[in-house]
Amino acid sequence: MPQADERFDIVYSWSTVHYVADPLGLLVSFTKYQPAVILIVASPFGPHAFVRAQVGPGTHVPHWVINMPDAENRMRESGYRLALCAVDEQTYNVVNFDPQHRIGSNAILLFTRARPSRL
Repeated sequence: MPQADERFDIVYSWSTVHYVADPLGLLVSFTKYQPAVILIVASPFGPHAFVRAQVGPGTHVPHWVINMPDAENRMRESGYRLALCAVDEQTYNVVNFDPQHRIGSNAILLFTRARPSRL
């Protein structure tokens, strides 16, 4: 990550947030660069957090599903609001999961810096 005093107009993350053990902490860390927008693409969000394994030939990688309400709250506390929430076109077969863990697509989220309230 760049130094905390760096400034950017946009922070863009594609298919990365869900691979760190503290995805909410990573989201909040993006706000320290004070961008106008934070765009999160191709990471799974759901009504509750849990971790599953991304399995490939000879590998099992932890893959976090991020609690969407918690993400919105943490970003709001950091001065950002959710301006766009969409589902990407890729769908995954998750029938082997119990119903509460069937998150079969990834999200596209756009957070914008909240406007200061006028007094």
